[in-house]
Amino acid sequence: MCSSDLDLGVPAGSAIAGASACTLLGLVHGLLALTAGAVLGRRGAAIGVASAAALAAYVLYVGGLFVDRLSAVRGISPFHQALHAGPLASAFPASFLTLLLVSAALVALALPLWARRDIGAHR
Repeated sequence: MCSSDLDLGVPAGSAIAGASACTLLGLVHGLLALTAGAVLGRRGAAIGVASAAALAAYVLYVGGLFVDRLSAVRGISPFHQALHAGPLASAFPASFLTLLLVSAALVALALPLWARRDIGAHR
């Protein structure tokens, strides 16, 4: 098998941008779960909050593609921030910085709350 058999025609930069979009999207929702866990102190509630937020963000993003009334607010969805340039963008969109800033804000909110929590006390 020669190397041209595996060539998909996707430039390496586009593949890296697509993988980065998925990673940043997962990071935002994972850190939302971490923050919800720090605030609420319950594993199930943290998973529920992050799952509900991910579902709502996805519905807002997809709904904004089809419903004119939602297109104006579609930009607040992390899915829009990650995918508006396409799943295999030719470059890193500036909206990736928004996802990084949201992630940093969630960490900044969660760290002081986790520092006050006694993790081993409730078993």
